[in-house]
Amino acid sequence: MIKFKMLTVIGLCGLVLSACGEGETTTKESATSQESVTEESVAVEESAVVESTEKDNEVNETEFGTITTLAQVKDINETQQSGPFNVTIEAIQKSQMQPTADYVEMFGGEDLAVITIQLSVENTNGDTNAIYPDQGTIVTDTKQQVEADMFISDSVGGDFIGEVVKNGTIQFIFDGNAEDIKSFQYIVGSGSDSDWNNFGEDLTFDFSF
Repeated sequence: MIKFKMLTVIGLCGLVLSACGEGETTTKESATSQESVTEESVAVEESAVVESTEKDNEVNETEFGTITTLAQVKDINETQQSGPFNVTIEAIQKSQMQPTADYVEMFGGEDLAVITIQLSVENTNGDTNAIYPDQGTIVTDTKQQVEADMFISDSVGGDFIGEVVKNGTIQFIFDGNAEDIKSFQYIVGSGSDSDWNNFGEDLTFDFSF
């Protein structure tokens, strides 16, 4: 429950993107069988997302602290491949967070930059393969290198047993001023098969606000 609350606090419901809280895992078969049923509702949700994510400098006061959404870029839909994996970045957001006194230690500081990435990860073959976007790294134009916060990020990595799709958001929280960040790189380690053979080079995405 605490994870869900923190995800909401950091502004995921503002970014997002159609899925707040826990990440989602589906098989391609189940997604196909529900497509005709959910097509209309998905269209409604997407229109709501477009409307709600245009707001920058939105301030939210919560029990965990003050969160200010500074900038968002949606509808990115940039895909890179690592072997059978398609990693698609859908949207990004930067925010500034001032935790209340009770939560400064938990979040690691009094004035924190937050970078949020929404993505989809798909294993396109029937084998068991692994990739870990939720253990990725960002490098900002403010010369900061930050590892993903796995505790409050969705589980969008690990073993993919067959044709599986995982969707969710990844959080990067660190000391700094998010307003100063104009661009960053997001690096994801290469995927591997069940024998730990890598599929090639790491993936590197470049983004600007």
